[in-house]
Amino acid sequence: MRTTIVFFLLLTSIGFSQSDTILFSHQSGYYSKPFVLKISNTSGNKIYYSLDGNYPKTEFKDSVLISSTLSMRVKNEGETKGYTRNFLFKKHQLPVVFLTLKPSDLFDSISGMYVKGPGAKPEPPYHGANFHKNWERMADIELLDTANVSEFNQKVGIRIFGQYSAMLPQKSFSIHTKKKYGEKKIKAKVFPELEFKKYKSLILRNSGSDFCNSHFRDVLMTGLVRNWNIETQASRSCVVYLNGKYWGVYHLREKLNEHYLQQHFEVDKDNVAILKHRGDVQQYGRMNYNSMLKFIERSDFSKNENIDSLSKLMDIDNYLDYNIAQLYCNNIDAGGNIRYWRSREAGSKWRWMLFDTDFGFGLSKSQSYQANTVEDYFIKSNRKWPYPNWSTVIIRKLLENEAVKQTYLRKITNYLNDELSENTVKSEVNRLKKTLEPEMSAHFGRWNRPFKTWNNSLKKITEFAENRPTYLRNYLKDFFEIDTVFTLSIDKIENGSCILNDVKHDSAWSGIFFSNLSYTLKAIPDFGYHFTNWKQDTNNRLTNISVVLHSDKNVTPIFQKNGLSEFSGKVLINEICKKDSVFGCYIELKNTTNQDIDISGWHIVNNEKTHFVVPNGISLSKQGFTSFYQNNASEDDVSGLFNVTSNDSLFVYSGAQELVDKVGISKSMFKKANVLERVDAVIRKGWFAVDSGTPNGKNGKQTKSEKENKYILIGFVVGIVLLILSLVILLIKNRPRGATE
Repeated sequence: MRTTIVFFLLLTSIGFSQSDTILFSHQSGYYSKPFVLKISNTSGNKIYYSLDGNYPKTEFKDSVLISSTLSMRVKNEGETKGYTRNFLFKKHQLPVVFLTLKPSDLFDSISGMYVKGPGAKPEPPYHGANFHKNWERMADIELLDTANVSEFNQKVGIRIFGQYSAMLPQKSFSIHTKKKYGEKKIKAKVFPELEFKKYKSLILRNSGSDFCNSHFRDVLMTGLVRNWNIETQASRSCVVYLNGKYWGVYHLREKLNEHYLQQHFEVDKDNVAILKHRGDVQQYGRMNYNSMLKFIERSDFSKNENIDSLSKLMDIDNYLDYNIAQLYCNNIDAGGNIRYWRSREAGSKWRWMLFDTDFGFGLSKSQSYQANTVEDYFIKSNRKWPYPNWSTVIIRKLLENEAVKQTYLRKITNYLNDELSENTVKSEVNRLKKTLEPEMSAHFGRWNRPFKTWNNSLKKITEFAENRPTYLRNYLKDFFEIDTVFTLSIDKIENGSCILNDVKHDSAWSGIFFSNLSYTLKAIPDFGYHFTNWKQDTNNRLTNISVVLHSDKNVTPIFQKNGLSEFSGKVLINEICKKDSVFGCYIELKNTTNQDIDISGWHIVNNEKTHFVVPNGISLSKQGFTSFYQNNASEDDVSGLFNVTSNDSLFVYSGAQELVDKVGISKSMFKKANVLERVDAVIRKGWFAVDSGTPNGKNGKQTKSEKENKYILIGFVVGIVLLILSLVILLIKNRPRGATE
């Protein structure tokens, strides 16, 4: 026993780390030079390892020289559970994913899931090929972030993912966690922009049809619309090593399945229906989808009652967003790659998911920004592909309704001026270029593709971004018989913002708008300010207006600061505590009047614009005090105040957002203590630091100062009396002698 303990201490003292019973001298990560790897265990049993992805069968003797990138699988004798460590000798600026599994599971000519196999048809898409069979094999997966820190390392099931893209030399993988592999979920915050910390499944995507072109078209499109009312997949670009071999650039993506819906919509994963293409079932069943389609095909949607009925079956707003995204990017694969879902709960509606947009942004041909997708989607025809009538019937029927048409045009106007504007799209393209550029030369070299293809693809996407909005506006203008377009502009807004067509603006901005539509504007003042008028219409004092454009127009709201409250100088900040062992922070208000004041809805604000709103039912009694705390010390305390710091400025506003009182505090004021008291006495005036505050009561410093004032006043009076007496006595003594009476 003593020997074991000593051995363990010796191992840990030289840098060994423990993973169950296996002790590794080095962990997964990047290494700049070769090293000697030592492995031991606490049981004394034999240890076996492999360096090629196979099941560990080689006995580990003493050490192994690690001099190149590889994945090592290790297991104890007599155990089936093993461990994987991944050693990287090439620096990457993207996260790195290691996949480790038996090579035969991938490349065996008969049973390998990465190959065509014996049953493949001779021509593309090679129906019957192994990579189309959805086989699953056990693998180890590890993700190293850009600091080479392991985010997760566990066993999973992997499958070849995709349809036609499965024919490509770089294939996509879907990742699945199951109890039989060890962990039921991947426990990691895989996508930093999302709140989720557990994932049941993921995708390592090869960019689909965009493979070795821009290699990010779908990432671009779904990223541009991530704040729309559509389901999209988060993305994280990475480099993949397969059994220690460089496998190029991939994109980690969420998988659109029942687990995704459970995370994002808090629905029961076993209680959702997911359909794809033309009603093919992915999950559960068709529910009422076919009957809804029949209702759509047979109904006259110029009648609002039919739209109202349909709105109970499908999320119309979601579908409009979905269609606009496809319309804009000219995804010529949109007719087939359709996916939609609904919960089985009563009242649930069908919603559409945006995915696989790789054929957009001009992948198929140059100048595809000229494509008239307005006609493709809005006009019925005899075509079979890429926009068959069954795939466009919903949007065609919806646009029979005037209100829906107006909503659609306002939506696409907003998006073409914002998320899909030339500048926004080009900025996102440049961001992705900057992220991927350090890796793309190696990626294209790995797959023996000319690197100039990448630069040509970027040029094509940029041209699309620059020209697409203009062409799309013209097609919409012609189809809906709109006269023309005008520019609607907003100057820099001071002390407020403007909601234009449901989009908030608080800085200088301009956009292009159709002439036949009305647009709504709302002036929103900042706290403590009020709206006065619109800049070019000084007589218009309405905060909510509608405009129909007959020319270019400026719509800038003007705001002014609110005046002082009637309680200014009457209600004062009286005590400030920035730290207290019981209360945390607190601020005390004082009523100097002889009447009660209801302060419900008043605001205490700091210079960071953090607001504490006084709850309803709070009053300041005449000549009384009320304190507001960060923490509760008793049930009667009003808590929830923000953290007060030594560089705050504090403001008190009435419910009408008019200034009542303000105090600027500084670090030097708290130099002697953590509590400040206001003193207003003859001798002392201002703020003074004290060791202990008196919340909800008269300040100790004020009381002391008033006593001092009293004593000083008495002394002053006594002094005056004594002075007068002295003068009288002096006058008597100095009266001239012999004066007549």
